[in-house]
Amino acid sequence: MRKALALACKFNPVLPEWLRSPIVYRWQADLVDPLNRFVGLEPGLVAVQRHYHGLAKRQFLGDIDGRDSVRLKKYFYSIRPALALRWLRCRPDDPLPMDIPTLRAGVALDPAIVQALDHLLSLKAQAHELGMGARVPVLDDFIRGELDTAARWLATQPAAPAADVDAADRMLRIIIRSADAAIAARRNDGGTAR
Repeated sequence: MRKALALACKFNPVLPEWLRSPIVYRWQADLVDPLNRFVGLEPGLVAVQRHYHGLAKRQFLGDIDGRDSVRLKKYFYSIRPALALRWLRCRPDDPLPMDIPTLRAGVALDPAIVQALDHLLSLKAQAHELGMGARVPVLDDFIRGELDTAARWLATQPAAPAADVDAADRMLRIIIRSADAAIAARRNDGGTAR
């Protein structure tokens, strides 16, 4: 939790994504509201755009750009943030989906991009690992285009505000008190604390 709160202080959207995830391992209602309030402190569109721009750029430059053949699954690590950048540009007031199918359904894409994505998704559905393959120029162009568009827009935006470390400290204390109370309750019920 300390790492997640530190990321949230830097306005990294990982914690809000976790809170919105359709996959729930354990839900502790008394923590969800304070966590949602805490992540609601983030400054919004600029910070999220910076995050997805950095993520797409790192993934694309590190795993795809400049190579003749690539691990095809690496495209998903660049495509998702590139689609998120397009979503944020085209639908800034709508909640950002986390999955590729919803992202791509919510933004206009050239049919060639849709076809290339469909092909990769069908390969992924057939095999656990996609393996190596030739680069997909239409996807490369899409990713580069989203990176360039976001970079131009971000260059006109103000710097991120200072992190609210005091709010993160307060949130961490709430989490620790809640965990302590849950452990005490299990002990009083004869259960084993974990």
